[in-house]
Amino acid sequence: MTRYRIEEEDEDSGFLIFIQLVLCIIFLPIGIIVLAVKAYNYFSEKSRVKEIQQSEMKIDKHLELKSLAALRDQNIITEEEFQERKQKIMRKL
Repeated sequence: MTRYRIEEEDEDSGFLIFIQLVLCIIFLPIGIIVLAVKAYNYFSEKSRVKEIQQSEMKIDKHLELKSLAALRDQNIITEEEFQERKQKIMRKL
């Protein structure tokens, strides 16, 4: 009787190893695919955020240049000051 139980346990453990192996073969590629999709989405989102920030910076610079031009037109700042500040703004690109 003892031998029968030992053999039965060996068969069960072999079956469990087989099941674990099959599950690894099935779920490992799925896990890799899921990680690849998540990485793609992360970097795509990061790229979009960077594009939005760059466009916002361009808008801010445009508004800053407009306000400088208005100050120059009202003779609050000189043409030289306007050109200096304009160059500083343009270097920020």
